[in-house]
Amino acid sequence: MLTPWGNSDSEKRYERGLTWVGTPSHGGFLVGKAYARKHLSPAAIAEGENFGQYLAFEEDCDATIILFELPQTWEGFSNVNPTDLLDSLSRWHPRYLAARGIAPTAEPIALPAGI
Repeated sequence: MLTPWGNSDSEKRYERGLTWVGTPSHGGFLVGKAYARKHLSPAAIAEGENFGQYLAFEEDCDATIILFELPQTWEGFSNVNPTDLLDSLSRWHPRYLAARGIAPTAEPIALPAGI
């Protein structure tokens, strides 16, 4: 499967429209846009990277949005819990939390201008 991170070498399909993909160097969630409209908040959809018929949520920072909104995706991830997800979202996605009306728990990460 083609992903924003290259061709996948592994895939875990949770259900139609929701897949975790891995490549030799990176990975993340690919969420079909129709699935996203049904199952994700508008705030989550706004944070996804457009990739054809999918929204991509890369594994390092963005996947926490999917893990936070869809607990069924916790399977296969070690030590996932709401507190750690909220801490990560507070650092990397404060706009997402603000749009959801959730107070952050930590200072956001300062990113270089233009990112």
